[in-house]
Amino acid sequence: MKSISLKKVCWVTLILVFALLYAPISLKVRAAETKEIKVSVVDDISLSTVTRGESSTDYNTVYSFTLDKTAIVKVSAEQSFYPSAGSAGVGCGVYTDSPGTALVKNGELGKLYEPTTITTWLEAGTYFIVFKVTDADCNKNENGVTSVGIYAEYIDRTATGNTSYVKAAKSKVYVVYNGKTYSATANSKGSFSIKTAKLTKGKKITAYAVKSGVKSKTSSVKVK
Repeated sequence: MKSISLKKVCWVTLILVFALLYAPISLKVRAAETKEIKVSVVDDISLSTVTRGESSTDYNTVYSFTLDKTAIVKVSAEQSFYPSAGSAGVGCGVYTDSPGTALVKNGELGKLYEPTTITTWLEAGTYFIVFKVTDADCNKNENGVTSVGIYAEYIDRTATGNTSYVKAAKSKVYVVYNGKTYSATANSKGSFSIKTAKLTKGKKITAYAVKSGVKSKTSSVKVK
């Protein structure tokens, strides 16, 4: 039997290591598809139920939409790739960039184990809905889909000075608390009531109203 020198084996191993370290490596990284969504414009966002009309079988698909001017926006999203709350850390939000690094204010949809809808106020511009998961290999349903829908009520202008529509009759009032937006319509006397999640002392509540395409200034108060 022909013997093999240990020294020769070591040299061969060393050559292979150097070859692997310095050989050119080609990595193919697939860019996420960006799918543009048509915004459905409505007269009263508080009375509108969003239909999730756009969908994708690729979890990495980023949805984009463009607002021609300032609007109260209702965004609805769902996914069926990770249907169980224990399968993975799934999230979704509205961002100003397609990689999903700059979340808009009150734009987090949270953990999408069921259809979720948020309402927020956005300036004119292009926005992106990005789905994220912390454990992509955990109990994934390969036949899943993501789907979204966007409704918008455009605002013609924002009131200045001391103008306020919070107490105006028939105005639409929006209250933002803990990242969620709640809405109601004031009656003929300007009164309204809104049911929110349980309030916590020290947390901030913001409110604004919209009437005839004019948005009031935003008011804020801390829970006492």
